[in-house]
Amino acid sequence: MRKKLLIIGFMVLIIIVLGGWFFMKMAERPTALKDSLTASHLDKESRTSEGFFRYTSKKNEYSMLFPEEFAINRESFEEKEKFESWHVYPSDDQEESLLRSIKYMYSYDRSPDAFFKQYSYKGEYETIKAHENTQVAIHIGAVYNSFDKDAKMTKLDPAKYGPSLVLAMVENKDTGENIRIISSVRCPKNTTCEKVSLEDEQNFVLKMAKSIKFNID
Repeated sequence: MRKKLLIIGFMVLIIIVLGGWFFMKMAERPTALKDSLTASHLDKESRTSEGFFRYTSKKNEYSMLFPEEFAINRESFEEKEKFESWHVYPSDDQEESLLRSIKYMYSYDRSPDAFFKQYSYKGEYETIKAHENTQVAIHIGAVYNSFDKDAKMTKLDPAKYGPSLVLAMVENKDTGENIRIISSVRCPKNTTCEKVSLEDEQNFVLKMAKSIKFNID
């Protein structure tokens, strides 16, 4: 009887150790792989040293880099042919003083002028790079949105106040396809975003924008 109890106790100990090891490994996994919806779109072997995975659309022929500490919000996710829209958010334990959330939209025949007029400061944007395929263009802009006590919004210069939104549009002029990225920065309460680096936020968005590949095989 004593031998049987020892065996049972040993087995329980093994289970506890293995369980602890499993949960430790799960905790070490990046946010993108912990969420099943997000992970289902990622090439898990494509992780870069800068913390991105390769994301592939299941309905449309494009791929792009996806930041590893973000996960897709299921309520915002819509994926169908010729249109996609989804938000991604960082893990809950990220720095609360500065949080990014990102909205992606894939569609056809959207004018960059109309997009940036809606979102950026004075409708301004810059076309900074074309892919090797010269018919693919990248446009980028930014804004600091200020709200008064009545929630009335005023668009201010992000170079002066820091960006609350960084915007990118990647368009394939051959096919009419475009992907729009809106990266939102939430700053500490009762402060502006003046300490947020416009250059850093633009580089973060450009990393994803430059990685977009249309009509993948």
